Amino acid sequence: MYHRTGRVLSAAALATAAATVVGVSSASAAPSPAAATPGTSTRIAAAFGGYPLHIKTLTKDVVGPLQIAVGPHGSVYVADNFAGVLKRIGAKKPIFTAPKGYEVAGVDVSKDGTIAFTWGSPEKHRSYLTVMRHGKKLFTANTGKFEREHNPDKNVTYGVVSKASKACLADVAKVTGGPATYKGIVDTHAYSVKAVRGGWVVGDAAGNDLLKVNRWGKVSLLKVLPPQPAKISASTAAKLGAPNCTEGVTYNFEPVPTDVEQGRDGRLYVTTLPGGPEGDSPLGPRGSVYRLTGKGHHLTRLATGFSGATNLALTPSCRVLVAELFAGRISTIEHGKPAKVLDLPGVASVEFANHAVYAGATGPIGPNGPSGNGKVVKISVRW
Repeated sequence: MYHRTGRVLSAAALATAAATVVGVSSASAAPSPAAATPGTSTRIAAAFGGYPLHIKTLTKDVVGPLQIAVGPHGSVYVADNFAGVLKRIGAKKPIFTAPKGYEVAGVDVSKDGTIAFTWGSPEKHRSYLTVMRHGKKLFTANTGKFEREHNPDKNVTYGVVSKASKACLADVAKVTGGPATYKGIVDTHAYSVKAVRGGWVVGDAAGNDLLKVNRWGKVSLLKVLPPQPAKISASTAAKLGAPNCTEGVTYNFEPVPTDVEQGRDGRLYVTTLPGGPEGDSPLGPRGSVYRLTGKGHHLTRLATGFSGATNLALTPSCRVLVAELFAGRISTIEHGKPAKVLDLPGVASVEFANHAVYAGATGPIGPNGPSGNGKVVKISVRW
């Protein structure tokens, strides 16, 4: 069960981001997105009109477009995680190329053209937010340093949180390769970013929190996200090959924020992975969408049950769109549950602008990483 999903949202590991759990490999828990999902939809789901979709491919010159942003005049920016570059579609040169061994993770573009992007190396515990305007760097904030100095979730308990014998805890530790119960550790992966009034909000997928970076680059804590509990049934324990003593045990997985957006009312919307196996695993799809007041005081879970909730977008009416990587589709929320809008294999990122859904999709991903180029598409809708 013990696994740092927030640190593996990149390259080959994305295909197996639904973690290793109690003897079940993540490869078996989460098949390659492109291999187990339907083809791209030609019509929007019947519940939303069933009309034909016009899909335009904007570029195939990407490998892993895990985050995208739509800027002024319809310009589209891509954080090509696997390639380690930030680019604007149609431009000859990248805006930023990460140092060797580092990645570019998140990107957002303000109305005035200010570009903010996250980059770093999860393996080296290095995470940064860089802000640029008119081609010039304004500052780089060291969000990883904030995590190392403060470790905001240090008092949060993960792992087994219900009563269990010492022998059972020892068995769990043996098969998971990590402690059966533990507090939040120092870990950082600045994965997403959103411009807000007075600065930017950064989602740290390994720190399990949202950070606020002001206009001068000062980093502060906005919100620690809650653990993702799962109760292990007898059937689940058997399918996972877990010790018999884990039946009835509640296990707190870590939350993994993957994207953050802001509604017209100022509230923030956040997608999370469950920090452990989901999709076709015995625990099932457990990604969620949360809503948070702008100052971080009140957090509400709007829906759960998403299969690989790696990104979200908001329409002008605050309809939430979620990229479900493992399901290969873009969904919305209906009565607290996912409702399919359209199928798009490999979809990892989604934005909404100009009456269109913009989406980034990876190519087929195998054990050794992507086997081909991905793409960014624009899908016209009647919203």
